[in-house]
Amino acid sequence: MIIDHCDYEYLILLQDIDSGILHDITNVTTQVEYTTERMTGHPGTLELFLVVRPEDEYLSGLIMADANKHGHIIQFSINGVGVFMGYGTFIGSDATHIVKLRARDQMFYLKSRDILFTENMTASQIFTQVCNRKENIKHEVRVQSRAINDPYRYQDYTLFNMIDRAIDETIVKESEDRNLYIIRDEFGTLIFTELRQLNTDILLGDSEYAIGYMYESSIEEDTYNSIKIFRNNEDEGIRDIWIVQDSNSIAQWGKLQLLVEAEKAETDLELENLGRNLLEYHNVPDTTLSITAIGRLNAYAGNSIKLNLSKIGLTDLNRQFIIDSARHTFDMSGNRHIMELELLYKQIGTTDSSTIERIV
Repeated sequence: MIIDHCDYEYLILLQDIDSGILHDITNVTTQVEYTTERMTGHPGTLELFLVVRPEDEYLSGLIMADANKHGHIIQFSINGVGVFMGYGTFIGSDATHIVKLRARDQMFYLKSRDILFTENMTASQIFTQVCNRKENIKHEVRVQSRAINDPYRYQDYTLFNMIDRAIDETIVKESEDRNLYIIRDEFGTLIFTELRQLNTDILLGDSEYAIGYMYESSIEEDTYNSIKIFRNNEDEGIRDIWIVQDSNSIAQWGKLQLLVEAEKAETDLELENLGRNLLEYHNVPDTTLSITAIGRLNAYAGNSIKLNLSKIGLTDLNRQFIIDSARHTFDMSGNRHIMELELLYKQIGTTDSSTIERIV
């Protein structure tokens, strides 16, 4: 399917890491693929396909067999707005003068493993401390988390796993506010923010850009209708247990139980509220949607969009679908832009038929 739909002005710059000289490689680039994933630890990736002739001495030198061709800074902009900034990690070529360059954003450097002990710190503070361990990581906290995480020793964790674990603990502790934190690279700055800050006005649907889609609903991974919370009671040598569950969905799906360990300092009322909040969040199926569409800028992992797909009943324009992964393909010669999105929608469940029981 050929679609001419965009009128972009591209700019692709390669900065030599040794000399600092900027080289404009826009005119020798035939295709660009930009991929992002939400909170998987995989960095944003830019792949460029270039036609490099022997007479282009600088670019020809880049593909020679030596060790000095990695680490160059690559910038990709559209209509004067930065889309990607990262570091060259791969280069390959064939006999037809086609060269493939791959660059990764700063998430690439969070795969390093280290040891860290945290005490009386929030997830956003842990994010800052982890990023400060890498001299080349530019970072910013846009939305601060407020929950104080339990002291923890990260032994041989990747830097990303340290941040990810801190965020997971914070989401549980701030469940009443339904905060969902995320980190991602935005044109050379690693950002800590909250998903509600990333809503867009993008609408995809039957007559709005969508080309094809696949809808799925599942209770296999992250759906629970029974929340069991326990707290060690060292004074009496027992465990205090609370169970919050929904009888209607248990009758329909069977019991799907989530086990949560509570802090000693939390009150009984706080634990009851935690159970109800977790049940509201988990007592629904996960809805995912794979969609191919005419490309829209700012449809990257972490952003949320709206859908109008009447065939499967997704017509409520108040719903926000979070982009789990996004792959954008830019055909430079035809000025065509296609995107493939994996979307996640988590509707808050009902607790009308829920019960709470304390077991001592």
